[in-house]
Amino acid sequence: MKIKLLFLLTAVFYSVSSMAAFTNNESEQLSEINTKSKNRVSEIIGVLDKSINEQISNNPEKKKRILELKNAWGILIIKKCQLETFDSKGTDAEISGVNDCLYNGYQREISYFTW
Repeated sequence: MKIKLLFLLTAVFYSVSSMAAFTNNESEQLSEINTKSKNRVSEIIGVLDKSINEQISNNPEKKKRILELKNAWGILIIKKCQLETFDSKGTDAEISGVNDCLYNGYQREISYFTW
């Protein structure tokens, strides 16, 4: 599930940086920034999954509700980030901006699930 979500996010928010007029060094730096931001999102998704699994283990009778909330929250985060980064679509800052938004959204979700 999280692999599909990450793939979807990458496909939806991917911008073609090779079309911009960059030097090789600038392109490499942008690529490195984008890779780091993607890795940061992947790591936070792992922490989120662990947090949710702990809540399910501690509250097995609430498993269905917890998973429903997780799915709804995931949709909310994606839609919110699409809206918040609308103006950066197609720019060099798009991937990093979207990933920062996703990271912050997942961070808030983790805070909720660690009650």
